[in-house]
Amino acid sequence: MLGNQTRKSTDDHTLLIQNKLYLLESRRSLQTRYLDKLNAQLSAPREDRDGILDKKHDIKTQLDATLREIARLRESLVQPERADLQRLVYC
Repeated sequence: MLGNQTRKSTDDHTLLIQNKLYLLESRRSLQTRYLDKLNAQLSAPREDRDGILDKKHDIKTQLDATLREIARLRESLVQPERADLQRLVYC
């Protein structure tokens, strides 16, 4: 019975991580499209370019953070499987 609860808890946790990954991938997509839009605007006059470059830097920083979070969550999906294997090896 305890094994079933642990499995359900693991499944719920995995589902939660997968949902968060989906949202982060959507955010990454929006950030990438916004960067593309800003790049297209860089042909603007010099006084407008400074603001565009600032926005571009901010979005790149946010995109980097998003990508790091995606990588961390993907790794956490792999970790429970490794923990299960380690428990089997030590039993």
